[in-house]
Amino acid sequence: MDEREYIRQLAAEAHDTMDMLSSHRKGERERRVVAAFLRCLGVDFSSDELVTPESDPPDVIFRGARFEVMIMLDEGRKMHADWKKKANQRDAAQSLDDPIESYHPSVPIPFRDMVSLVIAEIGRKASHYEPNTRSQLDALLYINLLGRHLYPLSEAHVPWELQAQGWRSVCFLFAPYSHVLSVTPETPIFLRHYEGSTRQECQNPDMMFDL
Repeated sequence: MDEREYIRQLAAEAHDTMDMLSSHRKGERERRVVAAFLRCLGVDFSSDELVTPESDPPDVIFRGARFEVMIMLDEGRKMHADWKKKANQRDAAQSLDDPIESYHPSVPIPFRDMVSLVIAEIGRKASHYEPNTRSQLDALLYINLLGRHLYPLSEAHVPWELQAQGWRSVCFLFAPYSHVLSVTPETPIFLRHYEGSTRQECQNPDMMFDL
């Protein structure tokens, strides 16, 4: 593959990601988040087990789990706009130097700070659901923050505020890590099994979100 062909491939990938972020692929996007969460957690599954119900909530059903998928981004950031900019840059690129982005070292987030961010984000979403509905949902927060990564070796307890929100369980994906923060006795057993442990079981980022 020569340089021009590689640039065209990069542009095609950016356009496909843009399309993935459009409203007509919402269900697929949510299934991909659940797939990545399960892979990083270390749960074997087949893609046909991830089901988008006819109405939501939940967004995705898997082996008794009723995942309500949410995303946390940097304040003011929109992923579709990010990828539209990348697609335009790659379309206009004349050499590999053009679409390459400058490197900025990633900054670690201590686990205790991550827990606080998750609680605040999930709490804002909680008001959108009735208490009885929340008690039947497994909240799954996909965290996508630019220039940040989770430092999983730091410790944190899960404060009562999270349980008080009333979700059946609360989990998060901050690739390549998955974590089950909070469960109840009604939570499916495969999630209860991983409560409190940070897992990094998927070593291939290129297939992490595959269906």
